[in-house]
Amino acid sequence: MAEPELLRWVARLAATLERAEVRHALAGGLALALHGQPRATVDIDLVVAPDPTSIERARTACASLGILQTRRAIVAFKRLSMVRMLVPPSAGPEPIAVDLLLAPAALPVLERARRHALGKQRIAVVSPEDLVLLKLLRASDQDVVDIRAVAAERALDRAYLEQRARALGVLTRLRRALR
Repeated sequence: MAEPELLRWVARLAATLERAEVRHALAGGLALALHGQPRATVDIDLVVAPDPTSIERARTACASLGILQTRRAIVAFKRLSMVRMLVPPSAGPEPIAVDLLLAPAALPVLERARRHALGKQRIAVVSPEDLVLLKLLRASDQDVVDIRAVAAERALDRAYLEQRARALGVLTRLRRALR
């Protein structure tokens, strides 16, 4: 999948969600790149407000763009929930996964998101600290690499990270990742 196509979809999704009045912020590998640590990624991760009205508006907005599987059930993991949808393969050689992440209440991702330039558009992006915390909730090997890259690139608010990691039950993971 060519990166420009992925970025075009991010811009389209962000604009459509804004029109639908769905609070959202870019997360995952693309947010990592906007925070100064680019790496290859093939999906779009967007945090949306976890209330039923926002989720329904997000589903409807995504369906209006031709995104597939917008009615999938919410998948609950141990600390994070999500809805996975797919941009149809006609947009490129493979479908693009779009993950709507529903952050736990102990993580004020949307309140702390800031706007970043993406082409001619400015989109909401999770803060570096909240990106670290979201990655800790999954804690794959790649997530740990990403956390260390963010920490090496910028000074993080360690007090905020520790407070939120404690509330989320991932303080030990945080300390290990930031060694």
